Amino acid sequence: MKVLVIPSNRADCLETFCQRWQAVKDWDELIVVWDGPESERPSVPEAASVLSWDTIERDLGDDAWIVSRKNAGIRIAGYLEAARRGAAVIATIDDDCYPAGDAFMRSHLDALLQTPRWVTSAMNMTARGVPYRNLGQLQSVHVNAGLWRTVGDYDAPHSLVLGVD
Repeated sequence: MKVLVIPSNRADCLETFCQRWQAVKDWDELIVVWDGPESERPSVPEAASVLSWDTIERDLGDDAWIVSRKNAGIRIAGYLEAARRGAAVIATIDDDCYPAGDAFMRSHLDALLQTPRWVTSAMNMTARGVPYRNLGQLQSVHVNAGLWRTVGDYDAPHSLVLGVD
């Protein structure tokens, strides 16, 4: 099962996200992690599950402190929920990211299966997190950080040279 996790604290962005992705949706379940209290949580009919601060507290009890609030790190609660649901693949994007093609999940997974080594971004720059050594073969992929289509996620040296954040 393929699950997409979306963190959000903006009801309007979440609604636009669901509208724009409706025709492209190629995942089995959507999990939304609402970065706010249950009382402010919007209805998201497309989602298999919508978590909130209250849900995290209830589900994790004394361990709830590990999930950050008021930042995109709250998506970790969605990863846990996806794993509990039996997800074989968990992907995540932000609530203001919209389709740039027909098959988000399929094209991403195809690229992972066809790429036997670390790669640089489409803009021919080394992305944050790519090692400077050992650019050879990958043994297996457990976590993959994708890249923006037109916005570089540069490593520190490129950020300094190019003057970008």
